Amino acid sequence: HGIQYWQRNDQTGERTTVWLERELEAVNEDLLPSTAGCWPIWGDNHYTVNAPMTTDSYAELTERLKARGIGYRSFSRAGGELFTTYIPLPGGWYVEIGVDKGIEVSESLPLWDPTYCYTDCVGMHRHGVSEL
Repeated sequence: HGIQYWQRNDQTGERTTVWLERELEAVNEDLLPSTAGCWPIWGDNHYTVNAPMTTDSYAELTERLKARGIGYRSFSRAGGELFTTYIPLPGGWYVEIGVDKGIEVSESLPLWDPTYCYTDCVGMHRHGVSEL
């Protein structure tokens, strides 16, 4: 399930597929500049990869993302184990790295809330985002 956006050569007007991709990328840049950023609801536009993850491979992945200045958002499940990680992609979509079995991580992660009711980003707003 999901939404796919197709760019057609004959698009006209202000709000084309390119415009949407740039807006989504700007949202990611503004709200998800690091692990401390906010996970925008647009993060639900994602592809999922379930990967066997270990504590060491998670640490390596997050170190590489940090070194490249790419924000990401990880969530824990009850008990504090890693549940999933969302990484923004060019064009505004995300890849979700799901783990089959929770692993211990050293950082404190927000608990996954399937209702998407997170309050850590209340009040954050970028010009244009409300227009989407």
